Amino acid sequence: MFRTSTVATIMATGLAVAACSTDHTPTAPDTGSVPSFRSEHSPPGPGTRVSHGSGGFFSTISSPGAPYFIAIGLSASGAAQLCSGGEEPEFGPLRSLFVERPNGGVHLLFKSDGKVPLLLYPAGTEDICSASPVAEGTGTFTDIASNLFGGPGRGTSGTRIRGTVTDLAGERHHVLVVIQTFLGPNGFVDRVRKISVN
Repeated sequence: MFRTSTVATIMATGLAVAACSTDHTPTAPDTGSVPSFRSEHSPPGPGTRVSHGSGGFFSTISSPGAPYFIAIGLSASGAAQLCSGGEEPEFGPLRSLFVERPNGGVHLLFKSDGKVPLLLYPAGTEDICSASPVAEGTGTFTDIASNLFGGPGRGTSGTRIRGTVTDLAGERHHVLVVIQTFLGPNGFVDRVRKISVN
């Protein structure tokens, strides 16, 4: 899903086309398969629609006063490759789940497929091409959203990143990022609840 510059997420390979810009429109997974309805043991009828998808992603997180600019889903060498304009690097693997209930409610789950690259950049970094990472490791990414297509005041999303990185001095640090997103009348509003590195 694509949101404001505070939390910019790019997904590719079956979810959406990756680009170096941010699109503010929520995007459902494009799996290329027909959504499944009720199971074969359920009676016929308009049941819940469930679609699964997979692809690649990377996400950057920044917030005023945060101790670091964070990128997940892209290695340091991949970031250098992306910034040099060469071939598209390998993004972190991502799984998605799209559920549409009979009442019209929509539930989305985006989750990294295991641990993926996690980078920390100096505070105040504007993007992955404007500085070099000061710590590198792996982490997990989870984004759970509900009713993003229901109009302002209804859509909510929660993003969580957990991981471990090693800095340039060889010290290990635990990373926790917690973000809440609301769909307001002027679009998505991200609230970075926590960026903890210790």
